Amino acid sequence: MPQNKTAKLKVTDPETNKSKSIQFVTSGCTLYFNAQHLLVKLTDKERCFFDYLCECMRATTNDIVIDSNQKEHFIKQYRGFSSKGINLAEITKSVPTLKSLGLILDTPKKAFYIVNPKYVFKGSNHLRMQYIKKLIESRLTEGLSIAALINTPENEFRG
Repeated sequence: MPQNKTAKLKVTDPETNKSKSIQFVTSGCTLYFNAQHLLVKLTDKERCFFDYLCECMRATTNDIVIDSNQKEHFIKQYRGFSSKGINLAEITKSVPTLKSLGLILDTPKKAFYIVNPKYVFKGSNHLRMQYIKKLIESRLTEGLSIAALINTPENEFRG
């Protein structure tokens, strides 16, 4: 479950000269513009779940376990900030959608996924580029699809 880093900012109202402390989340990830054509295809709930996965993914490897515990934690969090209902079946159905769009990549391990670093990454752009290269090479070695990581048809890339 996410442990967001926060910082406090002291703000002074110039009219009253009173200071107030405001807390902000300082942890996050970078969303790249090349994801917009995929994100627009998600429902509000799917997009919210995807953002949650990005928040929970491990830094520099973007990996995440999407199991019943993770889904239940998301449902609890979602109900805390939304008046809309959401259930386990809706979340479970969103995983194949995220996979088919290439926003998450499957792995040989059950319930273990990688949020596609082509679209989202926690870390510097330099580390992102290194990781994408390593990920493509390792997926080729393991016989896994690289289609969502490249900008050409996979058979053309391998050809």
